[in-house]
Amino acid sequence: MSKRITRRLINEPVGIGDGSRSVFAPTFLGKPTRLATEITSIYRRDWRGRLRLSRELRHNLLANSDVLTSVVGTIPSIGRLPPGWSSSSGAFANWTRHVVAKGLLPDGTPYIDYRLAGKNTGPVERLFNLTFQATPVPAARNSLWTASVGVQVIGGDPVTGFSDPVRGLVLGECNANGDYLATSASGPGNPSALQRVSITRKLTHPDVAGIKCYINLAVAPYGAVDVTLRVSQPQLEPATGPTAYIPTRGGARSITDYALDERMQIALGEAPPVGAVLTWDGTIAYDLPDSLLPPNATRLERLAEAAIARSTAIDSVVGQLWNPTTCPEDLLPWLAWTVSVDTWRNTWPLAVKRARVANSLIVQRRKGTARSIADVVNSFGGAVEITEWWQTTPRGTPHTFSLTLTLGGQDGETTTAQYVDDVIAEVNLTKPVRSHFTFTQGINLAGRVGVIAAARVGIFVRLQATETTTP
Repeated sequence: MSKRITRRLINEPVGIGDGSRSVFAPTFLGKPTRLATEITSIYRRDWRGRLRLSRELRHNLLANSDVLTSVVGTIPSIGRLPPGWSSSSGAFANWTRHVVAKGLLPDGTPYIDYRLAGKNTGPVERLFNLTFQATPVPAARNSLWTASVGVQVIGGDPVTGFSDPVRGLVLGECNANGDYLATSASGPGNPSALQRVSITRKLTHPDVAGIKCYINLAVAPYGAVDVTLRVSQPQLEPATGPTAYIPTRGGARSITDYALDERMQIALGEAPPVGAVLTWDGTIAYDLPDSLLPPNATRLERLAEAAIARSTAIDSVVGQLWNPTTCPEDLLPWLAWTVSVDTWRNTWPLAVKRARVANSLIVQRRKGTARSIADVVNSFGGAVEITEWWQTTPRGTPHTFSLTLTLGGQDGETTTAQYVDDVIAEVNLTKPVRSHFTFTQGINLAGRVGVIAAARVGIFVRLQATETTTP
């Protein structure tokens, strides 16, 4: 007789990319294994960070993201951007606009170096855009999109002469004529190393028909600028966050990152670049013999082994008590105190209590960031959209942001004003101390009840909401 042992593995190595190999086997203790019974996640770590690969279909809807199709030289005479790309002309027609260089980084990442130099002779700010597509990608209202690109400042001064530091990536909503309606921008910054910046936006304008993405530089009135940017691997996708880059040339492209066969072999859609590290999360199972004694063991040794086995087979509920999904409801407050949940109410629905405990350590690690605010709201069963002051057009007051929050009933209970106040109080505990926010609430009610919405400042202003029932 033997005992079946199941073990959960996290971040186990799979292999290192060499630019050509695309089939890998899961490993255990550094060696390929056939013990894997389930693979839940595959990750790849390279210059873009740690990316979770997907078994679902992914897209890059930019038709020409391959920067190596550029031509080195002066724009518009000799140099040329990839097909469909464009850069602002008009007031910038006589400026230095060069594709300085193109090539591959040591890890195989393609790039172009683009230089902008000149002087704004007017009294108004000039916006220079490096756009990745000739026409907007069709998109519908309320859809969610993510744009991403690798950016690095490799020459010149990215501060002097600009209204703001290089703003990075912008995702804009357009109407049917291609006119911009609303935009969101990634955080300002001047990366000295190649970084992948991204922006995710939910399309909200009633006239939106498509989207564009571009790198934006705001030149101050009478400002003289000279900066060279390294640009690499732009991508536009209908997703909640950036995923691994998909090269395109001549048309949009969709791929599946990996597939599994019956032997749990991992077949990647594309060979990972040189130096990329692959890891996996999943489960292995193996049979453990009932006895570890040799065949010539004495009767006394076997009796001693049996006695020890009975003593270690005592059932324990300790693991259940430390698990927020299995901990008894009356012990959840103690578990919440142990993992530093900031606030707690016995009136919360059970699902919210368990979610608050489960997310507490994640929130504590990220406190003071936009992501931590989203984690807090998610634990209350809500959805949130955060727009910071530098993401609005025109820009808002520094260190402010707007919070659009939607809360639905939990476990069949109606969202109360006290419940909303609890969410706001938790946001105030999580946000950066210097930041202030305005709060917009939309309440989704199940059943034959109308949907209502209202707005209020997030600093303790009572929201009066009425519930309308349709006969």
